[in-house]
Amino acid sequence: LAPTQQAATPPPNQRRPERKRGAAGKAGSDPNRWWICCDPLPPIPLDPSSATITLGRSPAADVVLPHSQVSRVHGKIKILGPGFYRYEDNGSSNGSILNGEKTDKARLKVGDVLTLGPYEIEIHSHETLEQRQKERPNEEELEGDHTRVVENAPQAAMTGRLNEVPITEILQGLEFNRKTGTLVIQSRAGKGRLTVAEGHPIQAKFADLHHDDALIAIAGLIEGSFQFSASVEPAEPMFRATITACLLEATRRQDEGE
Repeated sequence: LAPTQQAATPPPNQRRPERKRGAAGKAGSDPNRWWICCDPLPPIPLDPSSATITLGRSPAADVVLPHSQVSRVHGKIKILGPGFYRYEDNGSSNGSILNGEKTDKARLKVGDVLTLGPYEIEIHSHETLEQRQKERPNEEELEGDHTRVVENAPQAAMTGRLNEVPITEILQGLEFNRKTGTLVIQSRAGKGRLTVAEGHPIQAKFADLHHDDALIAIAGLIEGSFQFSASVEPAEPMFRATITACLLEATRRQDEGE
């Protein structure tokens, strides 16, 4: 499951998946505007001035979803008029699921849930978005059905398994919510460790790899266990890239079979 708390706005030097046209944020003043919500991104308005919104793992998509189960341009939301929105699958490899059923093309309505790979995209009106924000102000970003908070662990460690919580969603949650702490990964491929400060990677190690290469390797894991705690050992920043940039590079390498 994706992290459930709304993402905090990262510093200007951090890249993150986002809608590239138009602002994202809280429910605005237009009561007729619809929104899409895809944790851990902030709500994204469906702007009537934009004819089409593309969703996919390509950096050129309007909403970037960096995961190997998502096609480069997975699908499109076409804005045909106020309250008239249609989703079209773009011939994706893994298909699009709308309210639990596979779809190639469908008119969207408030309350719909569109699933692309591991991402669940909710369709909201002004009213339902406001209600959503009232109900979810203090949820833990990385807590879901398959993660748990270990009450007696140092610094309230969170643990889980990567076959239940995809590593991409864990990493995105750390970046978008500007977490500070240490993520430890145990898998058959090796042991990894990532230190983050305010959502930015500071140091990483996986097997014999270090820094960017280590984080890219961690981003490709599909099995193993993880634990995140707020404890951080002092370290010199060794990263040039953001977590999002490493996720996109990991996806590119998978696409090209590197």
